[in-house]
Amino acid sequence: MRRAISLMFGLASNVFLVSCGGGGGGQQIMVTIDPTSTIVTVSEVTPFKDTVTGTTNTAVNWEVNGVVGGTASTGTISASGAYTAPAQVPNPAKVTITVVLQAEATKSASAAVTIVSHTPNEAAQSLADHPGDDRRERQGFFDQRQHHYVLRRDAGIPGSAKRSFLYSE
Repeated sequence: MRRAISLMFGLASNVFLVSCGGGGGGQQIMVTIDPTSTIVTVSEVTPFKDTVTGTTNTAVNWEVNGVVGGTASTGTISASGAYTAPAQVPNPAKVTITVVLQAEATKSASAAVTIVSHTPNEAAQSLADHPGDDRRERQGFFDQRQHHYVLRRDAGIPGSAKRSFLYSE
């Protein structure tokens, strides 16, 4: 009698485990995007890469600010993830690129994109040169936290004024 009860309990446990998928957790579906943030100039083309794990159905949609494919005013994105910034800096100058898994729209990843009219380096080069200015004395840095470029110019001449250039979009 004990053997019959043990056998029935054992069979019932196996049936329960099989109906629950074997008792182990399935692989979680994940979507990632690279890069997760970037700064681009107007009309610049920037590639984004998606990675989908945990499923064999890896088809995705690309969105700019929630619109599949984007718009002319916020930039467009191709089916392969190539983002083309708009011809003019939008207001606000930040947009969100999102990659969404077609089979499960709740699975997505996003990237922050800031659009500028020209790079900090181009802005620094466009400053007018003054007589006696020594380009070798030019120093600057890009402040990642504040998203702007600070450039100091010093002619190296006693009494000359230091100038600061704040590039920010």
